[in-house]
Amino acid sequence: MSNILVLGDSFASSEEGNPHFLELWGNKHNHNVKCIGVPGASHVVISSRLFEQDLSNIDVAFFFCTDFWRASLSFENKTSTKTVAQHFIYNLGRFKQFFVKIGIIGNSMPSVDTERTEFVNMNMLTQVHLPPLEKSLVKSFYTAIEPSWLFKANQFAMANTITHLKKHNIKVLMVLPGVHAFEKNIQKLIKIATQENQSWPDQIDSIIKIKDFNPGIDDMYIQHIPNHLDLARAEIIANAFEEYLQKTPDIKALLNK
Repeated sequence: MSNILVLGDSFASSEEGNPHFLELWGNKHNHNVKCIGVPGASHVVISSRLFEQDLSNIDVAFFFCTDFWRASLSFENKTSTKTVAQHFIYNLGRFKQFFVKIGIIGNSMPSVDTERTEFVNMNMLTQVHLPPLEKSLVKSFYTAIEPSWLFKANQFAMANTITHLKKHNIKVLMVLPGVHAFEKNIQKLIKIATQENQSWPDQIDSIIKIKDFNPGIDDMYIQHIPNHLDLARAEIIANAFEEYLQKTPDIKALLNK
């Protein structure tokens, strides 16, 4: 039996009636599984949540990572965070220079460029007519936020999350939930993401792609459920994960004390 921590964004969250698939799998194999995922969380939030935990008895951590540069914005006023985020993403040119620098947008990696742009267009730019942004925010919003700093802060937080887990001798399995083309270029993106911090890839014990044991996962996700899986679908993924472990003894071994 192992004590397992599941952390990350919505794909690592759990709620009554919609348990995480790792909770279902863990219950079947007498593992203690605790989910601390936060829907919509940036890496800064994920890291902060982790530092609140007592890790003294944790053996294994499943770190659900949707994107190395996942970031978020929050404003305490009448304008919703979603509205501000829509304006931020829509004005992609404001932080295109940063993406060019790290190689996501540019001639250095044309395949990633195309896939990343498609992801942004499909997931972030669904509304052609953006909701109005409170006038008092406009000037400060576009002058106070330096996109490259925002992304680098979250990139650092992600590396800090992994380092903190390893300081407690916890085995770390990074899980890619399978929601966009990010995963197709994972090794290239790891190389890009670690240009200034080369330590965290070596601290990960294994990278797991949910698509490796459930190729149709994209079509199974439900948007309005916090962790995107109802009970029936979570059970399907849990069973598929169990079968996957039978074929990957090296990963299965990591889950035992």
